[in-house]
Amino acid sequence: MIEKIHATGEPVLVTRRGKRLARVLPAEAVGSK
Repeated sequence: MIEKIHATGEPVLVTRRGKRLARVLPAEAVGSK
């Protein structure tokens, strides 16, 4: 899942902060794609 977030670039910062935030990002990352 982190790989997909890396593709967006911005979510990467959230993943580094905490996986809990990354969980909510995946939904936005998929929509961006």
